[in-house]
Amino acid sequence: MVSVLIDTDVLIDVMRNKELLWEMQLRGSAISIITLYEYLFGECYIGKDIKTVKESLEKIFQVIDLDQQIICKAIEIDVYLTKNGEKMSIRDLIIGATAIVYDLMLVTRNVEHFERLKKFGLKIERS
Repeated sequence: MVSVLIDTDVLIDVMRNKELLWEMQLRGSAISIITLYEYLFGECYIGKDIKTVKESLEKIFQVIDLDQQIICKAIEIDVYLTKNGEKMSIRDLIIGATAIVYDLMLVTRNVEHFERLKKFGLKIERS
């Protein structure tokens, strides 16, 4: 059963640390399609075969695709934040909306990026 959504910064740490990888697997971890994209971009940038990396990630983590619920929640939050002068990156918005919609704890090192989403039901754990 999936209980946490891993942010990109934590995914990078997890993929470098076998102990942390094991811990995240035991907790039942997922990644957003946005996190998958960001991670694969970095791997491609340094010359790795992203097809192989993508297949490995999909075996280790559940990848949560963008769906109607996530889109609607992200738009709702984006409009609210924009009206209040608190614009947020679309990537962080979608990652946060994914955690909210699927009632997952977001594990991140960038807590300050996501703090303002707590009022929408986001649960955050600092890694």
